[in-house]
Amino acid sequence: MPGIAAFFLTIAKATFKQNVNFPGENSSINRILSVVRKADFAMEHSSQQDETIECRLELLVRQGGGYEGAFDLLVDVLIERGPQLPAPRRDDCMDLIIEVAPSCSARTIGEATRRMALHEHAPRTLILALAQLAIAREARESGEKAPPAAEAQPEDELTRLIAEAPTDALRDLARRDDLHAGACAKLLQRGDQEAIATCARNRKARFDRSGFAEVAAMAAEDDDIRAALCHRWDIPEDDVARFWGACVDQDKARLLVSGFSADEEPQLEQPPPLGLSEEEEAVLETERQLAELILEHTRPSSLPRAARKLADAAGIDDGLAFDLICGSYERGVVLLARAAGMDEWAFLKLVCSRLKQIASTTTPHRALRNFRECSREEARRILTSITDVKSLIAQERAAAKATARARAKEARIRSLQGLEPQAEDASPSVAPAQPVAASA
Repeated sequence: MPGIAAFFLTIAKATFKQNVNFPGENSSINRILSVVRKADFAMEHSSQQDETIECRLELLVRQGGGYEGAFDLLVDVLIERGPQLPAPRRDDCMDLIIEVAPSCSARTIGEATRRMALHEHAPRTLILALAQLAIAREARESGEKAPPAAEAQPEDELTRLIAEAPTDALRDLARRDDLHAGACAKLLQRGDQEAIATCARNRKARFDRSGFAEVAAMAAEDDDIRAALCHRWDIPEDDVARFWGACVDQDKARLLVSGFSADEEPQLEQPPPLGLSEEEEAVLETERQLAELILEHTRPSSLPRAARKLADAAGIDDGLAFDLICGSYERGVVLLARAAGMDEWAFLKLVCSRLKQIASTTTPHRALRNFRECSREEARRILTSITDVKSLIAQERAAAKATARARAKEARIRSLQGLEPQAEDASPSVAPAQPVAASA
């Protein structure tokens, strides 16, 4: 394809000055020329026309705006002149937008999608197609980036203990309730797979963002670490994607059910920061704005009502459907929507409602990508496994509570046994006090 500035210069001259045709009936140049001509643009020379599409085209040509400038212009042509264009010309304009979009950044495509959501006449099919392109572009851009670097963590007594502990002691340390991000990072550095799996399964161990990225990458290759990680409720969605494909259905079900009980987890006074870069924060904010704009033109979904309807369609319990929508992981709502046969636009509306009503880092683009990658058969298999896993987890928790009670009772007995010799050696003045205490 020739340089974009020369490309649009040719179009501008043909459209506004020479009114000529180009070789090739279906060439990209003639298709853009046809779109612009059929729009019947009025060339006005008033100083107030600096922001018209015509002036922007001239400015783009003069300044060499590149693919992103061309993409923005085509989107604005469709938004501002779309309702007046004949259907074939409007379709041509949409095709050209899709043709230029792959050369643009994910952020530019996302912003265009957000702008289009402001207009009811903007075609839904194009919005979804641009979302898919943004998803693919974002995936490529993410793949080109290095994983987040681990932040320097202050070394305290626990961190030093982990650094110096022999292997057997290291595995015991991985079970501690007070493992902060620095301690987890040091444990990962030690490289003992069994200790790492134990730490991953410890729901009170707190990984930072780089720690989650590292242990999720390990989970993709190691069965024990993967099974252990599926007991957690706090894994970032992007890191879940690192090992989700390697999980069997029961592991996926375990992970989702673990996310149902997030509210029961003890929270730190100062939870580890997400550590998002400025660019990532900007992308997340764009996603939030996109959700807001989508919901401005459609009534937000009531999550309890949506849960009941989707439960009926998927053939599951209402409570399970609500847990899937409101749990820690957006994959829960993906599976529920797929199993219920929901269409993409209704799914986006539900995701945006979830983002608005539940504090999370859910993004419409990522959720839509996961929705498209999941088949209805897979979704139903995993939902079937969830019922079995919930029963298994209930049994495990009951057994854990019984074990804890037994250990507490045993500890009290040992404590009392330890006090009895002291009572025999006590002075006579203390002995009469025991019956009084007993009678009390």
